[in-house]
Amino acid sequence: MVIALTATPRESLSLAEAQLADELFGPVRYAISTPALVRDGVLAPYRELAWFTEPTEGERQYLQEAAVRWQELVASVMTPGFATTGLLDYLDRAWVAHDGVSWSHIEKSRPELAQALLRAAHNRVIATPEGARLRDEHRQPMAVEDWVAILSDYGRTVLAAPDPPEPGWELLRAGLRSVGWTLTRNGARRGQSSVDKVLARSGAKAAAAGYLVAQEYLVRGPDLRAVVLTDFENVTATPPADIASVLAPQAGSAWEALARVQTDNPTLRVVLVTGTSVGGTREVLERVCLPGHSVVDRPDGLARIEGSWTPRQWVAHVTALFQRGEVDVLVGTRGLLGEGWDAPAANVLVDLTAATTSTAVVQIRGRAIRRDPQRADKVAHVWSVTCVHDEHPRGDLDYRRLVAKHRGYLAPDAAGLIVAGVEHLDDRCGPYAPPQAQDRASINAVSLDLAGRLDQTRAAWQIGTPYRDVTEVAVRVRPSRQVSLGVPEPAVYTWSGWPLAAGAAGGVGGAALAFAAQMPTAGWSAFVLAGSGLGWGAQAVWRRVRARRITQQLGADGMLLAFGRAAAAAMGAGWEQRVDVVPGASGEWSVRLRDSTAGDSQVFAESVEQILSPVDYPRYLISRRLGPGRVVMWHAVPDRFGVNKTAATSYAEHWQHFVSRGQLLYTGSTEGAAVAETVRGLDPMDVTTGMYAQWG
Repeated sequence: MVIALTATPRESLSLAEAQLADELFGPVRYAISTPALVRDGVLAPYRELAWFTEPTEGERQYLQEAAVRWQELVASVMTPGFATTGLLDYLDRAWVAHDGVSWSHIEKSRPELAQALLRAAHNRVIATPEGARLRDEHRQPMAVEDWVAILSDYGRTVLAAPDPPEPGWELLRAGLRSVGWTLTRNGARRGQSSVDKVLARSGAKAAAAGYLVAQEYLVRGPDLRAVVLTDFENVTATPPADIASVLAPQAGSAWEALARVQTDNPTLRVVLVTGTSVGGTREVLERVCLPGHSVVDRPDGLARIEGSWTPRQWVAHVTALFQRGEVDVLVGTRGLLGEGWDAPAANVLVDLTAATTSTAVVQIRGRAIRRDPQRADKVAHVWSVTCVHDEHPRGDLDYRRLVAKHRGYLAPDAAGLIVAGVEHLDDRCGPYAPPQAQDRASINAVSLDLAGRLDQTRAAWQIGTPYRDVTEVAVRVRPSRQVSLGVPEPAVYTWSGWPLAAGAAGGVGGAALAFAAQMPTAGWSAFVLAGSGLGWGAQAVWRRVRARRITQQLGADGMLLAFGRAAAAAMGAGWEQRVDVVPGASGEWSVRLRDSTAGDSQVFAESVEQILSPVDYPRYLISRRLGPGRVVMWHAVPDRFGVNKTAATSYAEHWQHFVSRGQLLYTGSTEGAAVAETVRGLDPMDVTTGMYAQWG
């Protein structure tokens, strides 16, 4: 017996739901990913596209004023004399030194505070805590959440400790409340701030929906079947007083989206469908209305259909019109046009929602990527509209929702690789912070260009070709300077005494010729010098030829390939041949272990990232010579290979074969500790790295 369940993946279930599923059906025997279904032709090929907006003028002014209030709070707390014990003094004593407790224990017991402290260290607010290790997620600007973690700890421990509390306690509570946190003696509790509401419901997002529908119509013409999803139909709750004059009365609603999409696309037939209404312009609704129903005007210039029918009936009726092409665009809420709603003709989805759970994301996208029996060549686009404001410290809240929506979700990137996470929207999108304003404008332009290339999207999926259905982890490397990463030192690997030996051999040869010719002393000297010069020259020419040959073998990405091969060889015999280093369109490089399991690719990616990252607190260090000189650079031995001396020694042998002559040092020794202290925090490569998942 076969039982078909909803498409919601098991990892998206709550703990209780997962336990119930296990009790009813037992463990999962086999699972197939969404990309595999596309490759098999069960689902339509699709592309995820990003569209960035900025707040409207009124919204921007409000956010700028709120940003000033936040900056004043931080400045006042940092000012000497704010409290009996200053913030920086407290952090130095309690967390930089953290006597009596290990940093690993702090990271496990208080992860949010630990991350905040390490970001503070990276931004030179405090010194790096003893025993701490800075990773890529720590080498970021401090977010409001980081400040909240630090300030709430300081407030509870220092300001609220006396009875009565120090005066700064109430000032701190009021300041945190303005950015969406309620501070008590038990800690800070997050709520939705006014800033978050402004960004989530910005009028710029409805404007973006209208513009994107127009652009898609230029590409698809009469084949356009677009769905615009919002969180709610009407604004029912009264907004906080501080933003009542900032947001429009129906900001973020389905009715606002309907009005903007129809205004920007007067020739298209746009209909709103929710659990309580069917709406649109009078002209459009008169074509939709059934006998016995009437079109009633609204005060905002739109209209709605009234009659004796239920949501089950009107949703089915309007959906049928949409399928036949008598309605071009549907505007609705994710609650209604979510799980269970079936319209295979839908080929464009504009997501204006704030939904971030895996279940909601899968269900929303499932509306667009179903295969259309009437159009075998269907290609679906899913647009994620995001509002970002650079001047407010929480102006990235909508971007964080974008990151959460795409976390673990697989889609093709601009290069045609099927990757997970926000990176498939554009390689300038990362998990920690939104792209810069100029990059966001460029990303919008790239998205429009990709939207016009339907055939390219279909080709990227390689429908019908074999696949492994494995998601591998890889490392994306971006040099901070536009320079080649260079060729590894083995390309010119020679014994340091070769020039002397070559010169001596040439001199002996010259002397032998002079002796055979019975030349006088002056002739002997000339032949010895000439022979020595020829020996040195031959050695230099051979060295250059050898370097060029290895350069051609490794390419301009030689350093990355060498690092990857050293790590792969340490993981398994012959694995170095499976290392791929691929350049990207924006100057970045991708390093991955080809044909590996998800677990092995994770270990490999983590190892390469540790090799490239600034040295922190590794168990072992290994050196690398820079070119033919004596300059030495130190790298951390990855955690996987630094567990003991045997593993570290084995790794060092592969390092010396693929990368460079190098010295292995245990940082627990006197010499190793001294070197580690000297090089700690130094960046051996001057690159930024990030791991991502790639399907194949």
